Amino acid sequence: MRKACSWILAASLVVCSIGTFAQSYPAKPVKLVVGYAAGGAVDVVARTIGQSLQTSLGQPFVVENKPGAGTNIAVKSVITAEPDGHTLMMAANALAANMSLYKPQPFDAEKDLVAISLIGRVPVVIAANPNVPYANIQQLIAAAKGKPNSIAYSSPGNGSTPHMAIELFARAAGIDLQHIPYRGGSPAITDTIGGQVPLVAVNALEVLPHAKSGKLKVLAVLSPNRSANFPDAPTIAESGYPGFEASVWY
Repeated sequence: MRKACSWILAASLVVCSIGTFAQSYPAKPVKLVVGYAAGGAVDVVARTIGQSLQTSLGQPFVVENKPGAGTNIAVKSVITAEPDGHTLMMAANALAANMSLYKPQPFDAEKDLVAISLIGRVPVVIAANPNVPYANIQQLIAAAKGKPNSIAYSSPGNGSTPHMAIELFARAAGIDLQHIPYRGGSPAITDTIGGQVPLVAVNALEVLPHAKSGKLKVLAVLSPNRSANFPDAPTIAESGYPGFEASVWY
């Protein structure tokens, strides 16, 4: 993942001047592919960026959601598209992780794709339905140890950063949690709010409006320091696991 992040950052330094490029690009509507369901953080970021590009470049930027196979379906659709710059993808950590998680390797991102820019980073959070009986990480660990593999958590999908982060946390804490993968953060959050799943591991951007409305409670933030958006939520380090950090990049 560090290699992939460096690759994206490095690529952003060699992008041609938008002023010069915009004289001939785009020549037609641009497809912006998202490997997750509509309404999730990656989708929201893609639509925000797409609207800005549409305004500045004068052609429609149409978001196309292609969830499934841990975003591999979306990635392959971009790889096989005509290489004319009119098919883009808003990617997250799965782009780097899937090359190791799937055998045979589904693609080689460094050879098959051209990176454009790093958009930003958002920490992962562990949130819960307000009705669950644990209010913090310590109580969650105690409940999980009392009944191993009885507590489920939802995530944006197999191999997503929240999924891997919680699995690593569970190993460190000596507990077993049941993973319920979804096709994006939005449906994972919906089922947690609805009570079908007690916990959700997802990025802070998606949790924020639901935490503010009281539909979810944040148990911990997986960032080095407390988040200004969730000032009462401790970090994983504060909860007894120093050095533990996980964030999603776009």
